[in-house]
Amino acid sequence: MRVEPGAGVDGIDFGNRRFTIFGDLTLDWRVGLDDLQMVLAHFTYNVDVGDVGMGDATGPDGMPDGIVGSHDLMVVLANFMNEVDPVAAPLDPWQGWTASSRSAGIGRSVLDVIADGDEGDYLGGLLVDRVL
Repeated sequence: MRVEPGAGVDGIDFGNRRFTIFGDLTLDWRVGLDDLQMVLAHFTYNVDVGDVGMGDATGPDGMPDGIVGSHDLMVVLANFMNEVDPVAAPLDPWQGWTASSRSAGIGRSVLDVIADGDEGDYLGGLLVDRVL
């Protein structure tokens, strides 16, 4: 399950958590002993719906249900020892490069065009420039 930060599913707000793989309750990019321990420590507890920090990852319908139970345990066990590479943090444009204030035209640099999202105009301008 992937939920963008701040987004919710069926009325459940996941806050700024970002899911890595199903069963990764500690958000460390792997399903391991810490995730299993979290579910077992809170097994049969009623918790806030979708509180993965308490072990509520899923329920009978595939959505968190507010009960840390067998469905949550099965998710952790089914993915136990799986891991993924973390998503790279988004970079600023060229790590410090900023678009210049030049006006649009053939004289624009490729980087300025890409930053402004005008790739089609730039390529069309090059083609016209070469034909004429």
